[in-house]
Amino acid sequence: MLNSKAMNNELENYADTLGETDMKIYLMPLAGAIILAAVTLAFYIPSIGGGFIWDDDAYVLNNTLLQSIDGLKRIWFTNESPQYYPLVFTTFWIEHYLWGLKPIGYHIVNVAIHSMNAMLVWFILRRLKIPGAFIVGLIFAVHPVHVESVAWITERKNVLSGLFYLSALFTFLKFDDGEGRRWYLLSILFFIMALFSKTVACTLPVAILIIRWYRVGMPTPGYIALMVPFFIGGGLMGLNTARLEVSRVGAMGLEWSMTFVERVVLSGKIASFYAMKLFYPVELTFIYPRWSIDATDASEWVFTAGVLLLGLILLLSLKKIGRGPVAALAFFIVTLFPALGFFDVYPFRYSFVADHFQYLASLGVITIAVAIPAWAFTVRGGGSIPTKTLFYALSVAAIITLGVLTWKQGYVYTGLETLWRDTIRKNPSAWIAHNNLGTVLASRDRLEESVESYRNAIRLKPDHAKARSNLGNALSRLGRFDEAMAEYNESIRLKPFDAETYYNIGITFSDRGEYSEALGYYRKALTYKPGHPYAHYNSAIAYTKLGLPEAASESYASAIRSKPTFADAHNNLGNILLSLGRLPEAATHYKHAIRYKPYNIYAYNNLGIIFSQQKKFDESTSYYRKALKIDPGYAEAYYNLGVTLADMGRTAEAVSNYRKALEIKPDYADALNNLGSAYLEEKRYQEAVESFEKASALNPDSPRFRKNLSIAKKLLKNVKK
Repeated sequence: MLNSKAMNNELENYADTLGETDMKIYLMPLAGAIILAAVTLAFYIPSIGGGFIWDDDAYVLNNTLLQSIDGLKRIWFTNESPQYYPLVFTTFWIEHYLWGLKPIGYHIVNVAIHSMNAMLVWFILRRLKIPGAFIVGLIFAVHPVHVESVAWITERKNVLSGLFYLSALFTFLKFDDGEGRRWYLLSILFFIMALFSKTVACTLPVAILIIRWYRVGMPTPGYIALMVPFFIGGGLMGLNTARLEVSRVGAMGLEWSMTFVERVVLSGKIASFYAMKLFYPVELTFIYPRWSIDATDASEWVFTAGVLLLGLILLLSLKKIGRGPVAALAFFIVTLFPALGFFDVYPFRYSFVADHFQYLASLGVITIAVAIPAWAFTVRGGGSIPTKTLFYALSVAAIITLGVLTWKQGYVYTGLETLWRDTIRKNPSAWIAHNNLGTVLASRDRLEESVESYRNAIRLKPDHAKARSNLGNALSRLGRFDEAMAEYNESIRLKPFDAETYYNIGITFSDRGEYSEALGYYRKALTYKPGHPYAHYNSAIAYTKLGLPEAASESYASAIRSKPTFADAHNNLGNILLSLGRLPEAATHYKHAIRYKPYNIYAYNNLGIIFSQQKKFDESTSYYRKALKIDPGYAEAYYNLGVTLADMGRTAEAVSNYRKALEIKPDYADALNNLGSAYLEEKRYQEAVESFEKASALNPDSPRFRKNLSIAKKLLKNVKK
């Protein structure tokens, strides 16, 4: 083996002779970037065609913060988002206005960011004069362990934080190479942006110190001082995330109760697992089996001891092998440290490992795995054509193999049912996957299948109160009330103060039309969770069914106090206020409903009714037209627009809108009656009679319809005379 100085000299010579055989790649970064982007896109095509999966509902689908300017402000200045990663949600906010809820747009952006990350990897390693830098970039781009980070829309936080982390590292290296202080300031800016995307980026300052040691040796105190802003920013954001992970996300309880010694054992097992998956990326799954950690079992220490022994061997071999392998291992461990088990994160409830946790850390292993053979074949081997050809042939084979695995893994993330079935196939003990598959099947009215999935979840985790409550919901919808109640009661026994189960029982009674009983369970839910917006909301519906509008009004108001962005509660409260003649208050709530749910056609329609009653016809027609722009098949909006146009004396336009309403809803009796009245205005008596006859046939008990028909017949008779 070469000593450190000799190896560095050979690498310098290698860098100086790049123009000989690799000129096109190394002197044409644009060409290299195009190749990286094209290769990434090619192998991620299945992922791009995927839909929304787990957590994407909270992050995108049902996230009202993405729907208004006010939402953008709240993304940055409140903790209303699922996690405080404001830059991630800002990108979602922009995309929501660009392509709404079409998942393909979000997937394309994730793939594009990932390809840019691969380019940055290449640029950084070139600057560090690492052999095989472009190959590392390609392998990073197509490695299947990264599919979870790229194909899962929610993991935008991973790829976006990676983009700014790598940008911060690249710009810092430019500063470190003496290219100006502006690069240092830009590096700090990129680092802040990385933290606002995902706080795992807080490891960057340590990674920079490792790279400094690799390049020139131990950092000086002055150099370490340059890291102070990085350490402060990373520390503050890291502490905030750790606090929210426990207090808000819920990373606390028995699943996280481990001693420090157990966490040390776990850390070695986690690090070894991730390294193994990089070299042997098969049977990748969304949720891996959760290990049992027993620090008293000597065999459990094998992995931790192995990692420590490897580090010790590399340190003792520094003079022979150089600092590169030690730096690579250190980067891997340091960048992975937030996920090594020393901090409580919510996914540990299901598994201690997940592919997306090693998105950036994987660079340490991938780099050394490529750099050693690249050096051996192209530098140590004298740069001969046969040895270089062999290296690139092996590299292409590895890239294609990894790319094919990525292509296949991409299909796993195309939909929720596909995701959970694949997880169950690879990890049959994943009780959460069985429960979530049941929820997907129930949402598609495949209730018998959902019952089976919930029962599987309960078999694996008998104390899973949520699965029992979900099973109760499915059985209730199947009409198996007694079985449903048995599951609900067992859920309550396991978790006596769970508001959600009481709420679900209330829904069951509401579905049976037993609204008084339902109200009792909603009250119980509100006892344990006073701010449960849906319990208030469904209480209001029950009160409405029982003919108690004032009580319903108060329950809707309580739902809104608990969840100010609750568009449906605003809309329904507006309906009650409209029926009570409190038009200004109703209008306010309809406007809130639109603010928080911009595609709420009912709120637009009801605002049209209010302004029509106030004789503000221009505003009224404007709201009806907005509703119809969103849903051209909304018959009631055509009808109401016709009524307003008739009041404005624009009878011909009113006729046109009544006809459109009837094209959509041929049995719309009120539209037929008003069409008849419009025909009378135009003295089209025969057509008026026909319209009134159809209306009367649909509603024979309406005296108004019969009276209008009688008038039309008399007028027609007089005309004929």
